[in-house]
Amino acid sequence: NLRHPNTVAVLDFGQTQDGLLYLVMEVLEGEMLSTRLRRDGPLPVAEALRVTTGILRSLGEAHRAGIVHRDLKPDNIFLARVDAHPDGEQLVKVVDFGVAKIRPGGGDAPIDPVATQEGTVFGTPRYMSPEQAQGRTLDGRSDLYAVGVMLFQMLTGAVPFGEDDAVVVMAHHITTAPPRVLDVAPESGVHPALDELVARALKKRPGDRPESAEAFLRAIE
Repeated sequence: NLRHPNTVAVLDFGQTQDGLLYLVMEVLEGEMLSTRLRRDGPLPVAEALRVTTGILRSLGEAHRAGIVHRDLKPDNIFLARVDAHPDGEQLVKVVDFGVAKIRPGGGDAPIDPVATQEGTVFGTPRYMSPEQAQGRTLDGRSDLYAVGVMLFQMLTGAVPFGEDDAVVVMAHHITTAPPRVLDVAPESGVHPALDELVARALKKRPGDRPESAEAFLRAIE
């Protein structure tokens, strides 16, 4: 049901005669955001904001439909070429809704993880919101925290909490104040207002973050 140009398109789905379930999705040519970051390091500020804007536009539609992605990370952001030229324009695509959750009744209804499977945590620790790391009730603001982590990484070249131990990283998300962009990358050219917006997206309490993808977009603009 998602139709936004910044969301990977699912064209068909069904079940084969021998019982296999399948999805048919659009073919994308280009590279993952993670590949770009490993190769080039931090992105120019304008490019980081362009990518973030594409992600937020995709999430705006998904969240209005009651869908929380729950696993946003650079591996799940695809920079797709929209023409045949290798250096042509890139369209941001949010992909892999494999652990997405539909909120009961859609809209603003929160997700209760215990109602699905007690003690299970989905997601990727370095991009996981504090409430997700604790297995608490989720809404779209959990995805916005992950967007904040990715924007921090695009601007600085590093995630806020980069330890190798998943439990340690999750504990940091829950209890440790993240570093500021301008402290990590003072020569990045990031405007103090953007530094403040990233810090706001990374607040521990969902109510202290931008209230929606649209509000996050307005703040960027």
